[in-house]
Amino acid sequence: MHGHIPGSGQDREYIEDVLALNVTQGVTFIRGMAGNPYQLELREEAQRREIISPRIIAAGPSFSGGSVSTPEEARARVLEQVEAGYDLLKFAPGLSVEVFDAATETAIAHGMEFSGHISKDVGLIRSLNAGKATIDHLDRYMEFLAGDAADREDPPTIWFGYDLTPHVEEARICDTPRTSPQSRCRPFAI
Repeated sequence: MHGHIPGSGQDREYIEDVLALNVTQGVTFIRGMAGNPYQLELREEAQRREIISPRIIAAGPSFSGGSVSTPEEARARVLEQVEAGYDLLKFAPGLSVEVFDAATETAIAHGMEFSGHISKDVGLIRSLNAGKATIDHLDRYMEFLAGDAADREDPPTIWFGYDLTPHVEEARICDTPRTSPQSRCRPFAI
C-alpha cells in the first residue's frame, strides 16, 4: 500500500506506465506518500477511470522538522491539507512533541488520518496513543524494543533501527499498547 507515485515533474507517459504496472502486478490500492499535489489530480482521473491505476489515497506534503517548526504552523498546515482534499497527513522525522500534538489534535478534530514515520522526540508509544493509522516501515519499533541501548543519536541514514536488533529486550514486546482487549502477548524468539 505504501508507495511513491511519480510527481508532476515526471513525464506523463512514465507516470501512467508506473500506475498501470502496479495494476498488472495485482496492486489495486496504493497510498501515495510522496505528498505531491499532482497526486490529487491522478486520484480523480483514476476514480473516473480515465487512466489505468490502482485506487489512490493521497498524502499531503510531509510534516517534518524542516517543514513545520511551531504548533501554529502545524495547525495551519493540517487545515490547508484538509481544505486541499488530501486523504491523510504524512509525518516525517524531526517533529517536536509540541508540533506533533498540535498536528494530531487538529487532524483528529477534522477527521483526518495521519501516518508515516515517527520522530525521535515523539516516540512509538505517544504515536500509537495519538491514534496514528499506520507506522510505515515499522519506524521506531526497534528503538522501543532495544530500551536503553537505543538512547543514541539517530544515524544519518534512516535504518529503521535495524542496527539495534542484537539489543532487543523480548519482554518489551508485551509492553506495547494493544488495540484489542482480546490480544495476548506471545513473545517470539528474535
